[in-house]
Amino acid sequence: MKNDPDTTGCEKPVDETGANTITAFDKCAEPEQITRLEVLARSALEQWDLGAGARVELVQHRENTVFCVNAGGRRYALRVHRANYHSDAELASEFIWTRHLNSVKLRTPQPVPARCGALFVHADAEGVPETRRVDLLEWFEGRPLGKLEEWLDESPETLAPSLEIAGRLMGYVNRQARHWTPPAEFTRRQWDKHTLLRPDPFWGRYWELEALSPEQIARLERAEPLLQNDLKTLGKDPDHFGIIHADFIPDNLLVDGETVCLIDFDDMGPGWYLYEMASLLFFFADHPDYACGLEAAVRGYRQEHTLSDDALHYLPVFLLLRGMAFLGWVHERSETETAAFVTPRVIAIVDKLVQEYLR
Repeated sequence: MKNDPDTTGCEKPVDETGANTITAFDKCAEPEQITRLEVLARSALEQWDLGAGARVELVQHRENTVFCVNAGGRRYALRVHRANYHSDAELASEFIWTRHLNSVKLRTPQPVPARCGALFVHADAEGVPETRRVDLLEWFEGRPLGKLEEWLDESPETLAPSLEIAGRLMGYVNRQARHWTPPAEFTRRQWDKHTLLRPDPFWGRYWELEALSPEQIARLERAEPLLQNDLKTLGKDPDHFGIIHADFIPDNLLVDGETVCLIDFDDMGPGWYLYEMASLLFFFADHPDYACGLEAAVRGYRQEHTLSDDALHYLPVFLLLRGMAFLGWVHERSETETAAFVTPRVIAIVDKLVQEYLR
């Protein structure tokens, strides 16, 4: 990487613990959070040579906060990362992977180096308690393949063409991972039993979600040793386990004509390829037409990568694991509108999946 821009951030280092902390800032009303983060974004933007008069507009405020930057007749995506989610080395590794995908003709947003040559910087602002990592990415003109909130009300049969497109792209990405050797400096969190199950699942302690009934919690407890055993049986051989995107939802696939761009690699890392499939299909798992959606996604996937019927036998394992991760996610973010909106649906799907799994 001698000829590449420096991948480490400019300015002072930040906390590398990776702890998921809840601060007073997290409890602020969303408009106030956005206001403070925009101040931070504008301050960080000074570390790029984009000229005067750049316009900054909010795109989305979720895990990370993304702004559209208009400068010099071009647009960019400025990403303010959530606090303490990744280390510098982990964020640099994200760019190693997306650069590789670009080299094999899969469009991914590429970082624009700052004036100091780094692919991301560190920035502070009054009212934001932590130093944040900030990067500037190329803008891709396209529309999302879909919106998760809208897909919740659609039939998998209606969405079959989109699911096939997503499955095919997923198969291509997994095929690249199967034949890719990460460099020595590559480091990302694995999606395995340690991050998905007790005692410390990365997205949150799913069994503590208040909306769960004692009976539902008991079923999850009964399922956990069985899930551990299934993961051990499947193993981590390269045919089943490699670098995954880990959030393969329609919002993260941008379509422009015949070109599809994959975005938001915030959760990418080593994991089971079937967990990737589960992230696409989870919200259809309780739908009467689920089989139709599964067939479309698998048909697309098999156009690019192998997926045996024996391997598919384990998909219910990963649908349940994905659902349990979602339970932890909404538990940690119970104050957000998104969590309030999806929690009843997630609980219903997970309870159906766990009862079927236990049978």
